[in-house]
Amino acid sequence: MDYKFLFFTTEGRIGRKSWWIGSFYFLVFNIIVLLLFSINIEIINIVACIFILASIYPYVVLSMKRCHDRNRSGWFLLVGLIPLIGEIWLLIELGRLLGTNGANRFGPDPLTSPEPLTKH
Repeated sequence: MDYKFLFFTTEGRIGRKSWWIGSFYFLVFNIIVLLLFSINIEIINIVACIFILASIYPYVVLSMKRCHDRNRSGWFLLVGLIPLIGEIWLLIELGRLLGTNGANRFGPDPLTSPEPLTKH
């Protein structure tokens, strides 16, 4: 798995499986950071917040690529700002629904490409 492509470039598409794996990494990373720094209250306010805020960018990039697979712009993620409904909508849209068949304006289909997690 090419993690640089998965978490740090905004081009291309990824499938549902890659999105779920990346989301799991994001969740585990944030839980570990909170557990490691929860020993000292002063540290959790500074260092843990910095680590968690720094992990938001890779998660947004990951979700943008999943939006691209659904043939939507990355701006679609702003739907998540709608309280409750937006988060449920994004979870269904990104985690459950299939991407577009074949190539779209964001690149080739990750399911039919020979190596779906490399830059084409």
